[in-house]
Amino acid sequence: MTPELCMNIWFIVDIGSDLCYNWSARAYSLAGEEDEKLKLLNTLADTDYVTAPRFEIPKENVVVYDNAELQGKCPINGVSDMFDLHMEYFISILEETLPPIIRFSGDFLPDNKAEAQKFSDSPLFKMCILAENEFGEMRAITSVENQRWYEDEKARIELEAKMRSN
Repeated sequence: MTPELCMNIWFIVDIGSDLCYNWSARAYSLAGEEDEKLKLLNTLADTDYVTAPRFEIPKENVVVYDNAELQGKCPINGVSDMFDLHMEYFISILEETLPPIIRFSGDFLPDNKAEAQKFSDSPLFKMCILAENEFGEMRAITSVENQRWYEDEKARIELEAKMRSN
């Protein structure tokens, strides 16, 4: 089977505010059946964000939080819609990080040509939330265990904020 470019994309969300403020992505060249590739992407989503480049959310995304307009942020419940609306943007940024493929066309080095790598029109991907607490601890929300951690951290942060305000 011919390999295809697939990707993991993480939207980094501050647990305390539930605002997405950055995103990361990593491309993979994967061969095999679609379900096998998705299973591998899901497994890699748990850890590969550590070495993935981080990017800012486009400044056009504006959210009102605590009576202030914040540029380059997105509420957690709007991440999926933002990705769907701007998928080409996110893919183009990731494509810029990929090394070119060298196409050999002759016996001499000058005859070789570098071609930019491109995703297909409908690439296979795994999108997930990467939750981060105030200590910089992060988990990709890809499992029940990580979802529980997120909910526990959210409850802890809210309780501490409530205790401070009393």
